[in-house]
Amino acid sequence: MTTTEKTAAVPGPRTPEAAGSPLLQVRDLHVEFHTRDGVVKAVNGVNYSVSAGETLAVLGESGSGKSVTAQAIMGILDMPPAKIPQGEILFRGQDMLTMSGEQRRKIRGAKIAMIFQDALSSLNPVLSVGYQLGEMFRVHQGLSKKDAKAKAIELMDKVKIPAAKSRVGDYPHQFSGGMRQRIMIAMALALEPDLIIADEPTTALDVTVQAQVMDLLAELQREYNMGLILITHDLGVVADVADKIAVMYAGRIVEHAPVGELYKTPAHPYTRGLLDSIPRLDQKGQELYAIKGLPAAAARATSGRRRSMAEPVTKNADREPILQVRNLVKHFPLTQGVLFKKQVGAVKAVDGISFDLYRGETLGIVGESGCGKSTVAKLLMNLERATAGEVFYKGEDITKLTGRALKAVRRNIQMVFQDPYTSLNPRMTVGDIIGEPFDIHPEVAPKGDRRRKVQELLDVVGLNPEYLNRYPHQFSGGQRQRIGIARGLALNPEIIICDEPVSALDVSVQAQVVNLMERLQDEFELSYLFIAHDLSVVRHISDRVGVMYLGKMAEIGTDEEIYEHPTHPYTQALLSAVPVPDPEARGGRERIILSGDVPSPANPPSGCRFRTRCWKAQDKCAEETPLLAVPEALKDTGSLAAHESACHFAEEKDVVGAA
Repeated sequence: MTTTEKTAAVPGPRTPEAAGSPLLQVRDLHVEFHTRDGVVKAVNGVNYSVSAGETLAVLGESGSGKSVTAQAIMGILDMPPAKIPQGEILFRGQDMLTMSGEQRRKIRGAKIAMIFQDALSSLNPVLSVGYQLGEMFRVHQGLSKKDAKAKAIELMDKVKIPAAKSRVGDYPHQFSGGMRQRIMIAMALALEPDLIIADEPTTALDVTVQAQVMDLLAELQREYNMGLILITHDLGVVADVADKIAVMYAGRIVEHAPVGELYKTPAHPYTRGLLDSIPRLDQKGQELYAIKGLPAAAARATSGRRRSMAEPVTKNADREPILQVRNLVKHFPLTQGVLFKKQVGAVKAVDGISFDLYRGETLGIVGESGCGKSTVAKLLMNLERATAGEVFYKGEDITKLTGRALKAVRRNIQMVFQDPYTSLNPRMTVGDIIGEPFDIHPEVAPKGDRRRKVQELLDVVGLNPEYLNRYPHQFSGGQRQRIGIARGLALNPEIIICDEPVSALDVSVQAQVVNLMERLQDEFELSYLFIAHDLSVVRHISDRVGVMYLGKMAEIGTDEEIYEHPTHPYTQALLSAVPVPDPEARGGRERIILSGDVPSPANPPSGCRFRTRCWKAQDKCAEETPLLAVPEALKDTGSLAAHESACHFAEEKDVVGAA
């Protein structure tokens, strides 16, 4: 495999401040894992460097060796089974691989720090965040508990955690995802290191929180003149913040270039494949390229040849309504007491949602975590009983159905779940998982015909029909999601509810799944309710889009109306926060950064629920709840901005820009 190097100047406003030798140099690094099945060469001759004030982005799919390289730099690999047979990791000219454990500990945290991917699992759940932040100072600087606590409060202020002094004693579960990630950043900054390694720091975050976290990282990097290694598979984030990029495939770096040059003229076929796989917020109607197959297994990776691309698909939706949702409400009671429970409040997860779904159409539902998207999905499936409201399927209110009547409707409304790892039973074969719906509805496939039917379904979703006797752990994430889709198709449904079906997948695998869903929609005339927080994917696949905020619908319209002519401030903020994979657009788009977190649905603001974060808020917003309707000023104008929006001061604002 060859590595493509480029030396053209980087377009963009930032220039690394450092001169002279790099902070960190990785030279010909090899990392092996000795397993029962043989030696897995996870990292196979990696070379890169990063200087003070510079951001190096390391890109690649899961299993490419990105995180293993970072763990080798930090000295936190489990050895054995890991082994580093050759290579150098030079920090300020000293090879860390030849240092003693004590010498590495003095560098780790103090000179090189790491921000881990999953903040919730990285933080100790039984220790307060203040104690965990203060531990850095107690161990490395010998400070007293009192002084360490004061330093922890100072750090929490630094990363903009509100009311730091009163929250220093709180535990990780009491913070939102974005706040937990800020705590991880504070922990990495504690001893003012020269270099930070950020391993997928925004993967599980909503787009608005992601923007806050990345802006904070960039601000702190400038303040401390730190080097930053950003490990990610999000090419939009990379375009916004990186100075140079290293693309990894099967343990090797296949292309290394300044960010502007790599995006403009990618030289390696794999890099071109990754870039072509990305759905873009500023483009509609262009087909996604899907890199077929799986990334080469590290144990047997020998070449960097490009995998073939999937054929594009088109879709054609007719306009027959099939599902109508009217004033749907779900309140979860809050109770006190053990023996004698008393309701003291309610979590208003869904609070008056209305929309229609048409035959052959995809309706995208977007919004931040906690806005009620997944609860809507459960209500439509009757997995949760609605507090109020109606859901009409072909004219029949299914919220009141039970027993056989509900069973008959569920045959026609199926669901694909978010996490392909936990939604499949690990003790069942794929054949049993896909065939299980036939046990409930034997009229669809008699017992003697089930094996053939399951094999047909595997073939439809692009898997080998002979895989029916394998177990879920023997498949990749993308293949597991295909199995979930096959299970959803088993009963020939008319509607499939997709709850974040691609959020856990790499961009190339995501493109495969999205293209598959579009092909199946054309073939079987399916209607999709597509729930996601990735607005670029939603634009690519959806005909219409609804934007939810704190249990209510903020805006709904066609994809063109919502993306190119948004009128609600919340929609505008969401769209402006989405990174576009184009370094030349850096600084050219207006960014609307929302402050704070989504309020608690147990105690939502009066009037407009978005007013506490809205720059347009006035007294009227607190006193009157805005209706979801076409704004008066835009009625009869013929403008695409004339669509339903729940805002007293709705007005059009272009935040995406022309493609």
